[in-house]
Amino acid sequence: MKPQEPIPHNYRMETLNKIFAISSLVLVALTLVMIWYDYTYVRGWKKFQSGFLNLQKTRLQNDLRAEQQQESQGQMAALVLRMKAGEAEIARNRESYRRAQRSLDDWEGKHYAADQDYRFAKAKLDAMRYDAETSLVQKRDDAGDLQQAFLKQRNHLDRLKLELEEVTRSRDAAKAEVDRWLKKITDVEDESKKLTASRDLLTKQLAAVNENEPAFVLLNRIPLIDFVSPTLKVDQVVLKDMFVDVNFMRVPRVDRCMTCHRAIDRSGFESQKEAARLQAELQQKLDTFRIDPDKVADTKARIEQLKRIQSEKAIPNPYRTHPQLDAFVGSASPHPLLEFGCTVCHHGQDRATDFARAGHTPDTGKRMEKWERKYGWEHQDFLETPMKSRQYYEAACLKCHSDQITVSKGESITRSTQMVELYGCYACHKINSWRFTNLRKPGPDLNGIAEKTNPEWALRWISEPHDFRSTTRMPSFFYQRNMIGPAVNDVEREDNKKKQNAEIHAIVAYLFSNSSHRAWQGGGAGDPGRGKALVESVGCLGCHIAQDTFTDKEGRSRPARRTDFPLERNYGFNLVGTGTKVNPAWLFNWVKNPKRYYATAPMPDLRLSDQ
Repeated sequence: MKPQEPIPHNYRMETLNKIFAISSLVLVALTLVMIWYDYTYVRGWKKFQSGFLNLQKTRLQNDLRAEQQQESQGQMAALVLRMKAGEAEIARNRESYRRAQRSLDDWEGKHYAADQDYRFAKAKLDAMRYDAETSLVQKRDDAGDLQQAFLKQRNHLDRLKLELEEVTRSRDAAKAEVDRWLKKITDVEDESKKLTASRDLLTKQLAAVNENEPAFVLLNRIPLIDFVSPTLKVDQVVLKDMFVDVNFMRVPRVDRCMTCHRAIDRSGFESQKEAARLQAELQQKLDTFRIDPDKVADTKARIEQLKRIQSEKAIPNPYRTHPQLDAFVGSASPHPLLEFGCTVCHHGQDRATDFARAGHTPDTGKRMEKWERKYGWEHQDFLETPMKSRQYYEAACLKCHSDQITVSKGESITRSTQMVELYGCYACHKINSWRFTNLRKPGPDLNGIAEKTNPEWALRWISEPHDFRSTTRMPSFFYQRNMIGPAVNDVEREDNKKKQNAEIHAIVAYLFSNSSHRAWQGGGAGDPGRGKALVESVGCLGCHIAQDTFTDKEGRSRPARRTDFPLERNYGFNLVGTGTKVNPAWLFNWVKNPKRYYATAPMPDLRLSDQ
């Protein structure tokens, strides 16, 4: 048979095989790189969880080291000596101990037998009671015999009960004798466990964390194997009663924030500022005896832990404990994590596990630059509910607590709401809240302005209220930057000044031409010293400020600002400059009876005499 001729090729097979082999290896390598990229870089939350495991390990090691230093080596040595002394005494009296143990074993056997006899007899008595009662009801002929047998069995049960009680007393006495010998060791063991309880707990926790050592981790984090027992995984809380709109569908809210914020609901990872606050709070409770006696030792241990947190390197986010854990996300707080989650208050993309897509909002430009450089942050144009920046965290409290006057643990939102009411924002802006409905306007009644002051002061006041009183609540309406600022050319600036000056004069002329002109009687010369004493004693300074300068912590004096004083002290106007502003006779009658001038005046009648 003629051999088959080789098929002619336009290329060499050896070269083609090499190209195919190399391309296959490159494809496999690229596939592995793709998987690695997807499992590490794309899933950035894994980096945060690995970082927290390392931080947790370091923290436990530091706590264990501190606990070992606190343990009294002298006490441990004394316990060891007592343990050895007890063992030696038992060894010297081995025969006595053995006799006590044999006696206990003997009485345990007798007690078991007596108990069994008693139980069986009682069960038999119950059955005989049923037969006797049934025969009586059915009026059978053997009712008398069954009744006699029942009484006999009951007497037998009473004797067995007495025997059981006697055997029990003897068994307990034998056990007490054995416990007397063992007590020499068990007491020492109990004291030793109590002394090393905290250390043993930390050791167990550290052992649990150490299970994630490299050999185990590398095997357990391999793709398609990591689902067996993952050390890094997405954590989430499903809030079934709260919904979000996803593609025109209402679906339950699923918060995954704790995937990166690993210690958000566990104590021990507080920021240094929060640790200092908690330490001061707990120490005050401890000093004022407001801690349950059973919890004093735990409170002192907690204070020591908070001191260590302040002395160590600050814990970075996202590894910190949520501030005020007793009020937010703590299991015993009014807002536990498993029921309220995170985005109910903070907003953001609930299902996101990527820093950039979660909706974080920087509070400063510097922080935004840091996030862009470190996390690849970018503004999410299509996220309808981005997270609130740090200074607005408490704004979400009003979603649930709008019907309350004050919000517990919400000092900022409480103060802000009070400021809106105090400064009268509702007078110009519509606010959909019961708190700002049907309220009087914050400004005084202008119908009698001519009785109160003069046109010259009114011109000065309307032009720039803060020039007369730095703490005033009245805003500046004229001579703003858009009218006379550096961006305005000289000709237009001078023209704006003339126009606004004319407007101010027109306002003053209108107010005084339409004002009432009642003549107020009274006043006259008074005693300034006695007046000062009255202002300080009758309660004027509860609502009013009487100073136009303020000295800061560095001892520097400057013009006073509203924020220098408690909010309630801003309720009334500043008393400085009152003599320049108002007529003495009008002021006399105003202080005596404010409602006479202004029927809805908020100032109360202090019931003062003319003197």
